[in-house]
Amino acid sequence: MVVRLKPVLQLLQGYLAASGHFASTSIGEPKDAPGNTHGAVMLAAYSIPATTLNRTIERREVSIRVYINAMREPVEEIEFDLDTIVGDIMEDLCGDFSLGGTVRNIDATAVVTRFGYQTISGMMYRLADITLPLIVDDSAAFVA
Repeated sequence: MVVRLKPVLQLLQGYLAASGHFASTSIGEPKDAPGNTHGAVMLAAYSIPATTLNRTIERREVSIRVYINAMREPVEEIEFDLDTIVGDIMEDLCGDFSLGGTVRNIDATAVVTRFGYQTISGMMYRLADITLPLIVDDSAAFVA
């Protein structure tokens, strides 16, 4: 049985929307400037780090991207807000370790958050990219 990540992406988008931190959320990166605060969920990577005798054990990575208008004042509040938002997201996700049973687990020891900037439609955003590694069992079967 091939495991699809659509329910995972939708669940993560729901977490972002319910957090109260975002004016809007999306699955996929916005093509137009999304406003002052936005959360997005995107596919990031896919690998098969291990197998059993007849099945795969997959590692799927999803990126949760937080956008905050980089021109907002006061500037230091942007950093404080990013820290709060990332902390709240991680607390929610660690509390639902298997994302509602859709994956074996979040590989919490491998979660990485990187910070940067991006311009979309002429507006600069301060970003936090949370790389969320997911362990998925028995997604593909080996057939002789």
